[in-house]
Amino acid sequence: MPFILAERGSLPLRMSLAGVGGAGKTLTSLLIARRLAGDGGIALIDTEAGSSQLYATKVPGGFQVLTLPSVVDPVTMVDAMKEAEGTKAKVLILDGASAEWAGALEMVDNQKFKGWAMVTPLHNKFYDAIRGWPGHVIATVRRKTEYQVSASGAPKKIGLTYVQRDGWDYELDLVVNLEDDLAVVAKSRLEKPLNQGATVQRAELPELVYAVANSK
Repeated sequence: MPFILAERGSLPLRMSLAGVGGAGKTLTSLLIARRLAGDGGIALIDTEAGSSQLYATKVPGGFQVLTLPSVVDPVTMVDAMKEAEGTKAKVLILDGASAEWAGALEMVDNQKFKGWAMVTPLHNKFYDAIRGWPGHVIATVRRKTEYQVSASGAPKKIGLTYVQRDGWDYELDLVVNLEDDLAVVAKSRLEKPLNQGATVQRAELPELVYAVANSK
């Protein structure tokens, strides 16, 4: 098994768009996907009651959609991702990954699954499926307000957290938080202008993601 010279190729991108409800994650992910896919196909796994189809006319060339419940166990989500491979799409959108986490938590609560000892390997296979999917992957994830009880006993807002397993952002090349008309890069393995800590206009994201993902 010989070593080879490392080269910067056009590797599939694994990214996440995060935001509170109504932040525009679905439409933004579709517009990015269309730029990445060019004339190719887009497959979207919808866990938001089919709401992605509201944007069917806003995405040139359209997209294929599979609707799942709002709580999806890891096994079902991985099976859906395998089904998406059959569409030959160039980009897969998981809308969203928070539904899979809700499904994992539900499995843990179900005593017959014997807690995290059984569920963690299934959840890890979901991450493996993201890394191994044969094309770009864009996963939306919800953000929620996190509170901490202060010394006085009053709740104190300490920020926003992702509705996914701790360390979710480490699994990805790019994590972007959507905040009004801005896109804040929370984690990045990419170069400028999408380096970690950068803030760009949301409307610029499709072109910027395409340019950085295809840089040599």
